[in-house]
Parts: sequence; C-alpha cells; structure tokens
Amino acid sequence: MKKIKYENEVKLYEDINKYIKDKDFDILLISTPKVMKEVFDDRLIKTNKNILISSRILRNNDDDNVYLELITNDIYSITVDGPSGSGKSTVCKIISKILNIEYLDTGSMYRSLAYICLVEDVNLDCEEEIMNVLNSLDITFESSQIKVNGDFLNDKIRTNDVSMAASKVSTYYSIRERLVDIQRQIALDNAIIIDGRDAGTNILKKADFKFYLDASPEIRAKRRYDEKKDNSSFEKILEDIKRRDEQDKNRKYAPLRKAEDAVLINSDNMNIDEVVEKIIEIIRGRNVL
Repeated sequence: MKKIKYENEVKLYEDINKYIKDKDFDILLISTPKVMKEVFDDRLIKTNKNILISSRILRNNDDDNVYLELITNDIYSITVDGPSGSGKSTVCKIISKILNIEYLDTGSMYRSLAYICLVEDVNLDCEEEIMNVLNSLDITFESSQIKVNGDFLNDKIRTNDVSMAASKVSTYYSIRERLVDIQRQIALDNAIIIDGRDAGTNILKKADFKFYLDASPEIRAKRRYDEKKDNSSFEKILEDIKRRDEQDKNRKYAPLRKAEDAVLINSDNMNIDEVVEKIIEIIRGRNVL
C-alpha cells in the first residue's frame, strides 16, 4: 500500500501517475478522504486498467492522505446469494467490472427458461413439458450475459410475471440439475462472481468468498417498484416477493438459505456503493464488519 500526502490536486495526480508508471497490475484502488471522492477525476490517471475510488477501503480514519493499492487478479470465485430484489445482480455487475472478472447471473437462466415457457404457453405444473423446452434451447455465455438461441433476452425476463414463473420452474430437480451443470462449466478456469439463491450452497460449494445479501421485503419491493419494469403496483410486488420468498426457502431441492461460511450483509440501510465497497473490503482481506 502506498500513502500519498495531499498537498494540491495537480501534485496529487502527478504523484499517482509517477507511482503506477511501468508497474504491472489489473486494478488501481485509490482511497480518498470523503470530501474528495465525489470530485476525484480518474480521467487524469494515466492507465487503461480498472480504477476503484473509495473513501472506506484502506482507511482506519478519514485523514487527509490518499492511499493506493495495486491489485493483480488471480483465479478465484465469489458467490452472492439472497432473496429476490436484494440487489444481487446490480452489486455483482459492478464488482465484476471493478475486479475485471466474469459475472454469471444464474437467475437469468431460470428467467430465460420461464420466459420461453410463458411465450409458448407451457404448463408450469408439468416438469416434463418444461424439460422438453429446456432441451430445445441453446444456452450460451457471452460477455457475462446469457444468450438463448443466439439472443440476449434482457428486459424481457425482468418482469414480475417472469419472476414468479422462474421461481416455479426452479423447483424441479431435473431442471436445476441441468442448469447447475451449465453454470459450473462456465465457472471453470475463470475468475468469476456468481449470484443466485444456491450459488454458495450448491453451485460452488468451495467458492473462495461467499456472501448472503438480504433486505426486508418492504425495502426489496420498493426497489423493484422504482425500477418500473412493468405496471405492477407496490402492493402486488410486495405480495409476490413474500410469496416467492416462501417458494424459494421451502422448495425441496437447493432451497434459498445462507451458507454457513457466507458473510451476511443486510442492505436495508446501505446504498449500492456501500454494499460494493463492503464486499471488496472483505475480498481484499480487510474485513471491517
């Protein structure tokens, strides 16, 4: 870790650029005082590597110094489990970009399958019919996204109806086994962050870092409502979230639960940036919980 005494802005950027010149790293972690974080201009840093600006990591107190750490990526795995609407996907996307690792949203696989089933009017109470649909799909992984039959489904799979259908199809053992095999294959030989409901308890039981991201049903419903993915009311979203919690926690195979070795993070009173910084603090070996 490098400490740079702040004197003025011009000299600060000069000192940072001088320190990182000709050094080998994947991520530049810069820890600034709180008042500096919002105005720090990373465009003045002469590197094409990822830059993370924080006012928490590397600091024991909010002094006037700027701290630097150069991070080199190894192959490691991170799992983030939690209930619907807890912010897993958003957090994992940001972390994957910061750490320059792959991101696998396992829920998008179940959502994609559920979406196709809804479009084709498949009976969601019939495991065999759903498996027939799954067998007909070409599921691939590209640029940290799931493609189905060559297409990215994107917002089509983010509606409330698809969410509930995904919870239904994910209860079937044969469906989960098939998709988990695909997920494990994707995770091989890659530094990766995976989110889901059984990522740390089933998909990657030996992941290097495990987290369980939680929030109250009301907070999660408010977040989903604010996203405006469809015309559902807040009350309907809250009702569906509570029902999905029950389905996910009580399904027979791989139910939603916190892995014994996972770190619990309740985000009721945290914004996305705070959750991201907390997880990265732990990954870098500075657990300040």
